[in-house]
Amino acid sequence: MNMLLALPDEGKVLVFSLVTAVVAWLLAKINMGQYTQALAAVFAPIVITAVESWLAVIPPVFDDLTVSLLHLVVLFVSALGATVFAKRFKTPAIWLNGHPHPKG
Repeated sequence: MNMLLALPDEGKVLVFSLVTAVVAWLLAKINMGQYTQALAAVFAPIVITAVESWLAVIPPVFDDLTVSLLHLVVLFVSALGATVFAKRFKTPAIWLNGHPHPKG
């Protein structure tokens, strides 16, 4: 039987993105946003290693189910992010140009 030894690539990207978002939010609160990427690069591998150590505890019988659940979590979080983005920036002009076109 194969054991789930590592987090799938999609899971690693999700963890890195979430850690970056949390670090950016925390540093924005204390006006030190310039250190966001550096601290995210430090904390993301730590979180990934912790998640992978928890995955090693799961019996190999449930590996397929675990991978499926991880993919569902990645899909849910990405859909949630896309929904928040679409609601926050309602017009395509903001998406493309960064500012709305004047009406009229």
